[in-house]
Amino acid sequence: MKGTYFKKHKVSHIGNQYAFYLFGICLWASFHYDKGGWIRIFNRGLSWKHKSLGLIFSERNGYTKYYRIGKWTVRILQSY
Repeated sequence: MKGTYFKKHKVSHIGNQYAFYLFGICLWASFHYDKGGWIRIFNRGLSWKHKSLGLIFSERNGYTKYYRIGKWTVRILQSY
């Protein structure tokens, strides 16, 4: 569907995903849940999660860089 529109999608009981499209191009997208989420603007993004969720495999083994800010783990998302 080409054009400009805003889309909200409920992802089961976990959280909500949002996206804004202009002429069929995704300019902004995000996913939010209680202890984390991610956001992308113009194909660049950040993700965050609470330290109680632990590290994912690539973070534990050094394949993905992340930053600890207080009780939060923040990392830069690669462009797709």
